Amino acid sequence: MEDVVKAASSGVGGVAEAFEGANDILGRYETLRVTNADLHAQAESSAAELESLRSETAFFSKQSRDRMLVTSSTTQQVRSELENVRATVSDLTSVREFAETDVRNAKTVAGRTGASIRNLYTRVCMTAPPGSFVVALPPEVRPDAPNYLTEVLRTIGDRIEDLDAIVSEYPAWKVWSACARTRTRTCTTVCVCACAHTCCLHTRRVH
Repeated sequence: MEDVVKAASSGVGGVAEAFEGANDILGRYETLRVTNADLHAQAESSAAELESLRSETAFFSKQSRDRMLVTSSTTQQVRSELENVRATVSDLTSVREFAETDVRNAKTVAGRTGASIRNLYTRVCMTAPPGSFVVALPPEVRPDAPNYLTEVLRTIGDRIEDLDAIVSEYPAWKVWSACARTRTRTCTTVCVCACAHTCCLHTRRVH
């Protein structure tokens, strides 16, 4: 710095033309020194900021990788759940198809059963002796009523019980009929037949 001041004072190299005096040189030097210090400070600040940015970048990069791993794992889990849902839907579809088939079969069986019950009821009505058995359904029981087949089955059951009673009494009636042809004495109440059976003429039962 002293060499520069001396050169400026002696006019060497035209320095005196550029600077008016030593004070001007010192002032400019101070300005350059301050500027240089500011530049160094800015450089250090920029370096610190750059390091901070690098740290933040590394942090965000790691965070992004972690998120990607979590997202990938979640995506895989969602895919697995989706496959399970698809399998469940496929199973439910199969179950629904089987159920629809069962319903169709049940409707077919129900239709055939209903037709058989109606045909049997028609035969009961045709074969029932007049006045001996009530086969007419109540007026409120119509063919489209929910309890129609139930009432028809009840009527058929009553007719079967009546026929069963007739069949169970037939042997006694057969014995009475045979005794009636060979009886030796008659009265208004009972008779003693040659076959030694006591027969009631009113009930036609063997006692």
